[in-house]
Amino acid sequence: MLRLPTGPRMRPLTAIAAAIPLLAATACTGGDLSPGLSTVPPDRIAGVEYRAVSVEHDGAKVAYRYPAVPNAPALTREVRTVMAEAETEFMTARNAKDADDGPAELRQDAAFLAAAPDVLGVRVRTEHKGGPDPATTWTTRWYDAESGDVLPWTALLNGEDAVGALRAEVARVLRDDAGIAEEKLPKEFRSIKEHAAAPGAASPSPAEVDPRKAKKTAKKNAGSALADLGFDATGGLVVSLPPGSVSAEAAEQARGALLDGESRDGRRKGGALRVPIGGDAGAPLLSAFGERAAKAARKGAGGDGDEGSGKGEPVRVAAGGAKGAPPSSIDCGRVPCVALTFDDGPGDHTGKLLDSLDSYSAKATFYLLGQAVKGNEDVVRRMTRTGHETANHSWKHDDLAGKSGGAVADDMKRTDRVIEKAGGEPVRSMRPPYGSFNDTTAANVGHPVVLWDVDTLDWKHRSTKKTIRAAVDKSEPGSVVLFHDIHRPTVDAFPETLRKLHARGFHFVTVTELFDGELTDGKSYSRRK
Repeated sequence: MLRLPTGPRMRPLTAIAAAIPLLAATACTGGDLSPGLSTVPPDRIAGVEYRAVSVEHDGAKVAYRYPAVPNAPALTREVRTVMAEAETEFMTARNAKDADDGPAELRQDAAFLAAAPDVLGVRVRTEHKGGPDPATTWTTRWYDAESGDVLPWTALLNGEDAVGALRAEVARVLRDDAGIAEEKLPKEFRSIKEHAAAPGAASPSPAEVDPRKAKKTAKKNAGSALADLGFDATGGLVVSLPPGSVSAEAAEQARGALLDGESRDGRRKGGALRVPIGGDAGAPLLSAFGERAAKAARKGAGGDGDEGSGKGEPVRVAAGGAKGAPPSSIDCGRVPCVALTFDDGPGDHTGKLLDSLDSYSAKATFYLLGQAVKGNEDVVRRMTRTGHETANHSWKHDDLAGKSGGAVADDMKRTDRVIEKAGGEPVRSMRPPYGSFNDTTAANVGHPVVLWDVDTLDWKHRSTKKTIRAAVDKSEPGSVVLFHDIHRPTVDAFPETLRKLHARGFHFVTVTELFDGELTDGKSYSRRK
């Protein structure tokens, strides 16, 4: 039998649960103390909202949504970046020379595994449908509100030795309790007999997490099935093995084992199993952070009958350790990003351009003329409402290098006022008309000076094909691309420009996002290094 949680830290499972060595995949949510992977309904977390990305072209469909949690911007950024990495891999694989270009789909979502003022746990689900290698995988991320750090699954455990001990215990449960033959175990769990207890793991004071060591250990164990690590409603550890890691035949022969209800094709392709690690074996492996996460999982599932249990006020994540809101919800150091920028608008065709951008969930930056905003306030409001960035391109396209410092400052302030009044968001950068500026200009604009590294010359040739070719062929990760949305051929180029750049795995971000908000007034920038 499994060694089940006992003692003050772990609440015993029911007698019925004790007789089931491998648990059904059904997750338990608020108020449900049945065995399984504990999850927390999003409405139990104050202020959480889900943001969606959806793109479809050339037989490829990408759709994902990620949670944004107040006071946990680093977690939002990490989860979105994990999903963006999968999107880039999916699209670049399809764009490869000999790739199968048949219909294929990438779907991603995120569920909360634990929620407390000091801890959040998120499980990211990635499903590939169609194509040569359909598969579903999961990974987890954990947020420590006390430090503001986003941590991998290894942070739940008391060091690298505890990872080995967990691997050995999973192997024992699969082999001895579930009755799965050694040769039918997932490769990671074969030929594992015993593992020495982690030094100090049984200590009443588990070690505090070193984020760098936890991330190093996670990297060393990349691809491990242990990465899908969570808790049951009592706070006991649960490892979820993905579909196909255990054959359907092996799962059927496992005593009391059940196939994963998350996989519609589970019986044909192999069952995914929840592997519970009882308190005697699991609790000593937890780090101090892991103990807090286990407590948060119990509360989120109703195990403690208080905060987050499905009754009373939703959990409010503490702001104590937050290191300031990241200016970007995506890490452009890990995925290829490009900033699409538009000068001289808004114009007659800007609305159509916004439609094209929306169809790719693309965000852009608009360098607006103050005089052009007049009468187009609704367009500017649409820009900011849909996540685009509005910036200053002077009042009427004067060459600022020919103006005095005072005249430059007045021009900037006048233009800022009309843009901010129309859009309701602050102006975060400026672009001098013609790219012309000098030291006097830079000292008086009151904003970072953003130039470009890719000039489509759309204003000159007015050719849709040439605009597409310049944008697609010249863009690199970190590029700032210059367009003018006042020209119809430029706007007509955008469906194809977005399609081709997306096929190369690019993500479309604002200027502030591209540079992670690390922009200084008066300093010029042309691309992310």
